[in-house]
Amino acid sequence: MNAWMPCIILGLLALAAREAWHIRLGFDSLRWTRTTGTLERIWQVSSSSESATDDEHSVHAHYTYSVNGRTYKGRRLSYRTMSDLPFAEALDLMHGLRKGSEVDVYYDPARPERAVMIPGSGTGNIVGLTTLIVLAVFLGLSWARLV
Repeated sequence: MNAWMPCIILGLLALAAREAWHIRLGFDSLRWTRTTGTLERIWQVSSSSESATDDEHSVHAHYTYSVNGRTYKGRRLSYRTMSDLPFAEALDLMHGLRKGSEVDVYYDPARPERAVMIPGSGTGNIVGLTTLIVLAVFLGLSWARLV
């Protein structure tokens, strides 16, 4: 276990860096250009537990949009956490959205292939980032005492 500790710590820090990047892109997306896209597919996935009330849901979407005559395919609903949602929240995200319907798409003017349907970041991102950093620090301090 002692030999693997640096790899585990580095892995946690890499995941924290990825989460920090998603938070940044989420905040950036609040200023991105809005266009109209077409929803190709939207669905939710449930991960069942023993109790039906504890089910966790994630929402996914595929959509197309055009920028300067070029068509792009988007697969990111948001930089917010879209997994481990309560069923009611997953349904709210999907409410009124059907294949072929027009949707707002927010794209990065510098990189039009980067887009979301829901701009912004969420508290789930902050909680995830904080948890990863705290775990990395805790394991780092524990490992330093063992060495």
